Amino acid sequence: MEALLEADTAVLDEAERRGVLEADPGHVWFRHELARRAIERQRSSTARVAGNRRALAELAGRPGVELSRLAHHAHQAGDPEAVVRHGLAAAREAAGAGAFTEALAHYELVLRWSGQLPGEQRATVLEESIWVLYNLSRFDEAVTRAGEVVALRERTGDPAAPPPCRGCATW
Repeated sequence: MEALLEADTAVLDEAERRGVLEADPGHVWFRHELARRAIERQRSSTARVAGNRRALAELAGRPGVELSRLAHHAHQAGDPEAVVRHGLAAAREAAGAGAFTEALAHYELVLRWSGQLPGEQRATVLEESIWVLYNLSRFDEAVTRAGEVVALRERTGDPAAPPPCRGCATW
């Protein structure tokens, strides 16, 4: 926060005295989500985007920052490349920890911003999310998504794509 406020901590001091923020030596946070939302809504869209871009730049250069925070700020900053990079890392981390609902939220975020991804990379993201859907017992969605992966792999000429089923109308 000091870096973002250019070392002017008077703003933080006032907010902490009024009970809006809490802090410890390494973190600053809102005492309540409603306070965060109210303050966020008071800022213009331009100011919110700029603030998230600064936060992302500052946090991305620090070790040990939660990947989900980086993905959040990338999304709020409107940075597709960073959303894909940090969101995918956060999704993989959450899936590896068995936090499948969180992992799916990150995969969905990445897929919403993945317009710039080549077909084979989009197919990989979809493919990874299938395992998460399966673990959440969302089998119909997993099957539908698997069909999307097959179609993408076929369109991109991916050599790992299974050959078309001979004699089958559909997969």
